Amino acid sequence: MSQFFTADSFKIEGKDPLVVRFTGERITYIGRTETERKPYQYRVTLRYVERTQQNPYGLVVSSVEQTEIPSASFPSPQSKN
Repeated sequence: MSQFFTADSFKIEGKDPLVVRFTGERITYIGRTETERKPYQYRVTLRYVERTQQNPYGLVVSSVEQTEIPSASFPSPQSKN
């Protein structure tokens, strides 16, 4: 079983802390068979830390929120031109 998330859009909601909201689809596979495709929204909060060689951007994820979007309010990829 594996899951993938493909982001369709993102929005930066804040700068300190840095907050980014992604919307897209989470697709679940068992073997090579797709078993589920659901729209989700992720809200990721990052905090700034001192830059290091191991962390050259100086960002650390401090929280992740996951919310399933009702299918009726999420446009299907087939309807895009």
